Amino acid sequence: NVPQLEMSFFERILNNGSCEEPKMLNIQYRMHPQISEFPINKIYDNKLQDGVTIEDKSWPGINFPLYFISCKKGYETKVLSKRVDEASSFSRFQGYTYINEHECDIIISTIYKLMDDKKVKLQDIGVVTPYSAQRDYISSRLVDDMIINPSRLAMIQETEEEEFGKIKNGGNNSISGTNSVRSHTVNIINGLQVATVDSFQGHEKNFIIFSCVRSNPENKIGFLTDKRRLNVALTRSKNGLILVGNDDVLERGGGMWQQYITYLRDHDLIFPSLDMY
Repeated sequence: NVPQLEMSFFERILNNGSCEEPKMLNIQYRMHPQISEFPINKIYDNKLQDGVTIEDKSWPGINFPLYFISCKKGYETKVLSKRVDEASSFSRFQGYTYINEHECDIIISTIYKLMDDKKVKLQDIGVVTPYSAQRDYISSRLVDDMIINPSRLAMIQETEEEEFGKIKNGGNNSISGTNSVRSHTVNIINGLQVATVDSFQGHEKNFIIFSCVRSNPENKIGFLTDKRRLNVALTRSKNGLILVGNDDVLERGGGMWQQYITYLRDHDLIFPSLDMY
């Protein structure tokens, strides 16, 4: 979101002719083919191929490796976003971020179902969301949950220290460094990981639960319209991807999400509850 930094260094190299013949790794071995179908067609222009079969990625008892739960019980909540100046220890108002308590309730029920019915271990589950406030809200609920965290273990936070250490300790850059570290922090509760989309690049789990968060009468979805973030969100899971969100808002919000919701509707993959999972 920084002016003139919208294009990554990697994209700039590809576009300016520095690399005359870029090579693409064109076979994916991570995802169940039903999960990879939309990204392959709409994001990778059919240049990516599946190197695994449906049988390779099937999980006992899972009939829908791709499953969208429609959550229209209530709207998102706007909360203040603060950043801390480590030099002065003062909190400074940065803007707004969002949480969705209704989606969190569904996510917890989904984790129960994966644990009890599908025999999935907590360390094989990841919860991903676009907003750090939602990540922290979900984490706080999971820490206090006696089924998911019966021993009341403290939450562990992991950060890419090598990547952000210099920024964090960079004097005048300490504020931006703190934000970078916070946005790239993964919360771990009894083995289960909760993270933002940005912090989960390069990671993978057998099962990913994605909390879309945005639900409002104006049909605004903010930076969810970012095609790159959607791509990361859709391509982290191996065996199962469960999305929780307001499909009507996402569809009307435009961008690639509109196409994705249409795809899910066409394939009868949007469900009112967990009952069919």
